Amino acid sequence: MDTLFPSIHALNAELALARGDRDQARRRSADAIASLDTGTQDRDVEVYTCIALGRLYREMGDLLPAENCLRRALATASEGNRTFGVSLALLALGPLYEQAGRPAQAARAYRAADRVHVGLDARRREQAVTALSRFRRSWGKQAEVQAAFREARGAPWTEIVARLLGAPGIEDFGE
Repeated sequence: MDTLFPSIHALNAELALARGDRDQARRRSADAIASLDTGTQDRDVEVYTCIALGRLYREMGDLLPAENCLRRALATASEGNRTFGVSLALLALGPLYEQAGRPAQAARAYRAADRVHVGLDARRREQAVTALSRFRRSWGKQAEVQAAFREARGAPWTEIVARLLGAPGIEDFGE
């Protein structure tokens, strides 16, 4: 199997959505996932394809497949200590969890993104800090968000990511 097929399918899905063809975007997204599931050996292709699909599904309002793709990207990137992929997945998960009404999960994603970006370039760090600050202004007074931030205080990003991946998904909350 050509390792670029998943990325090509994901790109075609993005193009279909840009043209306003949601049905075609969903078909191409399913093709991309099927290509990944048949055994791509390139973990970077898997991570970035899943992030692209997660963003695409979120844009279409399909939160469960968006979460599945982004969690897959986060897990794969974490296993290989691909901090850039981890950071992109976290910065995509934060808004997804906000949209899904899961502010504690969003808080964890933004906090982990902030922590992982400490060692990355200034532009990514600034994006993480801006996203975290915006989230705190919008959701920071909620008790569950405050509890999530307290829980993550002092924890390394790897521990916060493990908690995110071990937490119930959107489907477990009837979304």
